[in-house]
Amino acid sequence: MKKSIIVLSFIFIAAVAASSFAATELKDPVAVQNIGFYAYEQGETELAEKLFNKAIEMDPNYEHARMDLAVLLHEEGRYVEAVQQLDALIQIDDSNPQYWYDMAVNLIAEFREENEIENFYYGIEAYERAAAIDDDYAHVQENLRVLYNLESMLVA
Repeated sequence: MKKSIIVLSFIFIAAVAASSFAATELKDPVAVQNIGFYAYEQGETELAEKLFNKAIEMDPNYEHARMDLAVLLHEEGRYVEAVQQLDALIQIDDSNPQYWYDMAVNLIAEFREENEIENFYYGIEAYERAAAIDDDYAHVQENLRVLYNLESMLVA
């Protein structure tokens, strides 16, 4: 009995959330992004991607939705698309070290996948940009050391 009351409560909350989404869908990109993030957390990545894109369509400068989409795309191995979102984020705010750092991560991942040397060098440049903004950001110095060592082997 207690368990069925809890289940019914969750169904009621889900119904309220769904009706709330329908009411805000065309007005509030933050609500759309938040519902997209919930879908993402539940493993509903296709729905999450659609919702993040909808939030971005509603507000092309909505950084949070773009960042969530870039993370989702990275996790799916869609590095080129993630780079596109990060490039848009950098156009919005080029002083955010996270955008440059994540750009570098995706460029290096694309390099590893496709062996396109340009992505390797663009990745280094993006890490260097993140370091120029915040020298202590995440693992930027460690990553640069590894890439500089790799670069010296590529050139040799």
